[in-house]
Amino acid sequence: MNFTSIPFPNVIRMPWSGNIVQDIHPELFSQDYCGSVEIEKEVITEVAGYGRQLGALIEAVLALSGRTEELETDRDPLDRLQDIHRKVEAIKAQKRDDLQGHAARALEALRHADAEAYAEFLDRAAKENAAR
Repeated sequence: MNFTSIPFPNVIRMPWSGNIVQDIHPELFSQDYCGSVEIEKEVITEVAGYGRQLGALIEAVLALSGRTEELETDRDPLDRLQDIHRKVEAIKAQKRDDLQGHAARALEALRHADAEAYAEFLDRAAKENAAR
């Protein structure tokens, strides 16, 4: 059979013949996912993917062990790791600020929509904080 005669050759694909890159969504694998999915997503897309993060850790460990002959980079591995850490902490701080702003807006909306539910929420929150 001559495959050049197929009118739409890009429609029919053999297994593994196309783009096999996929996003990893940790929340799909476990309902008990610890951490923020939004932070993880931004870190792996804006700072460094899991492989680069792991690579930075491996390079730092090799540098600390004195086995620098195995390193394939001219950049100081600890500087690279600190750079990743700084960027991750900046994302966490920004998300924390976003979350506080979102919570404040939600509480204000609740106060305007249902003053009684707002008062109940504040009362319950005060009791929970006092119990801590």
